[in-house]
Amino acid sequence: MAFYEIGELLSAYAVNRSRYRIFGLLDRKREIVSVIREGAVSLEDPREVNPGEIFIVKPGERILLDGKIETGEALIDTASLTGESVPREYKKGDEVLSGFINTNATLRIRAAKRYEDSAVARMLSLIEEAALKKSKMEQWIARFASVYTPIVVFSAMVIAILPPLLWGLSFETWLYRALVLLVISCPCALVLSIPLASFIAVGKLSKRGILVKGSHHTPPADLLRAILNAKAVIFDKTGTLTTGILKVDRVSSFAPYSKETVLRFAAIGEYHSLHPMAGALRDFLPEDFSVDDVTEHRETAGFGLAFRYKGSEILLGSRKFLASRQIQISSSIDGGEMLTTLFVAVEGFPAGVISFSDSDRFDSARLIAYLRERGLKTFMLSGDRESSAKEVSDRLGVDQYFSELSPEMKIEKYETIRDQDGISLFIGDGINDAPVLRRADVGIAMGSKSSGITLESADIVIAGEEISKVATLFDSADRHAKIIWQNIFLILGIKALFLLLGGFGLSSLWEAVFADVGVTLLCVLNAFRLS
Repeated sequence: MAFYEIGELLSAYAVNRSRYRIFGLLDRKREIVSVIREGAVSLEDPREVNPGEIFIVKPGERILLDGKIETGEALIDTASLTGESVPREYKKGDEVLSGFINTNATLRIRAAKRYEDSAVARMLSLIEEAALKKSKMEQWIARFASVYTPIVVFSAMVIAILPPLLWGLSFETWLYRALVLLVISCPCALVLSIPLASFIAVGKLSKRGILVKGSHHTPPADLLRAILNAKAVIFDKTGTLTTGILKVDRVSSFAPYSKETVLRFAAIGEYHSLHPMAGALRDFLPEDFSVDDVTEHRETAGFGLAFRYKGSEILLGSRKFLASRQIQISSSIDGGEMLTTLFVAVEGFPAGVISFSDSDRFDSARLIAYLRERGLKTFMLSGDRESSAKEVSDRLGVDQYFSELSPEMKIEKYETIRDQDGISLFIGDGINDAPVLRRADVGIAMGSKSSGITLESADIVIAGEEISKVATLFDSADRHAKIIWQNIFLILGIKALFLLLGGFGLSSLWEAVFADVGVTLLCVLNAFRLS
């Protein structure tokens, strides 16, 4: 019994340690926020703060609500969500997420969401849901145990009763052997060690800023196995292989519109958009801009958007988007080679074209090389023009690229690749790529600004800006699989040995306890290696 209690305590410690890995960095003990109301600072529960209200975060305090910095500059520790060990500099206009820690200066932040919709609250909810999901292997083990246990109990009864009844052998001897069989055959080591290893692996990844949340149909452990079986990795371009931090590179306008007017129209239209272009155009908003001046704002992800501004209909988007509205752009009009291009039309006529430049993530090429070493094919899907996509693909060493794709076309290309090559991962920014993320065998969303659609659509969310964390995900999946198979062989091997000895009466209850609780303890210790 002492041996059994030691095993149980060690198992509980392993689970609790993994829970800490997941939840510890998202500590929510400080539940008071300093809100500015009627010119005075009021200490409030974060659940009572409404979007639009301004709150103060002092040095050393945790940011409790998602929002945008109104005043101040500070170094902010983002490790709780991104896993980054080095604080990042944030300034006025930058968006911050709940769970971040202000390290060195007082900030005034305008709340963007209610506490219940904040990044930490959503992440905790997703992790808790993931913890309740059973993998296919766990489900198989549970079904196996439901059949296996009655068979073992029946076999023990036969061993205890039949030999004394049929051949007059000692009842005590055969009852003892039956008890040995029952103890050795207990499947608790198998039932415990598999989910425990998965829980520890997911907890470790969470600490590194990789949230393996799964979906309604695929629990986290099955995702780790799918990653190992993958044959291809498919990337979005902007915001995934590249930084997604676009800058206005050049502007062309058509009479009677000036370049400044074209930029203003684009900035107004992108004001409510989550596309990377919106950030690049923020500085071009007119000083007298009011959201009330914009009506009928409709965005088609991956294509463009339409809206009315002071009565005029304005379209922003790709050449194809404008063509779908019967607005033809001459093929001679070009935004420039290797650049992302946005066309602007007013009242059915071309008004101008804006070109944006982007840069590769610092670790994209390293990840592509890593995947190639693993024997995986790499593909890139992009909504950009062919020349821009080719430039990025060649520079990073991607095996094959596809350009000028709408979200629907990306789904078709993904399914074609999956049909040809087998299980495929898709890695995108979770905004325009939401449809593909949902359809993918394993959908991975990139970016520290984990929006609601990102968390909802993706199976895995990588917080932060390091796409090389995908390599960490593969390495963790490797170790997870090795630990599970080591535990399975250890359990089955030792139990088979002692069952054989027990059949000849050569093992006692002490050996039986070791074959059960002792093996469980060894498997728990082995699972600890994942942490």
